[in-house]
Amino acid sequence: MTKPVLFFAHLCPDTEPFVAELARLNVDYETVEIMSSMANFKCFLKLRDNHPAFEQAKQNGYIGIPTLLLADERVVLDKDELSSVFK
Repeated sequence: MTKPVLFFAHLCPDTEPFVAELARLNVDYETVEIMSSMANFKCFLKLRDNHPAFEQAKQNGYIGIPTLLLADERVVLDKDELSSVFK
């Protein structure tokens, strides 16, 4: 994986501002809409269930989307962190 992968759902209100910030930073990424297929949903759940970055989101009852998975396996869940990742 060379490009970051954005896991998102069209119904999620946090997706639009996250995507807008990616556009502002001119980040090239691939997309996985988790509600469009069971395969996409399972792929996201596997990441969410096994990556420690999701622990706080799960404890607070959040799904954990949008999620940007970076090539080095880091996960960005907060749009405000994007500017420090993509300087």
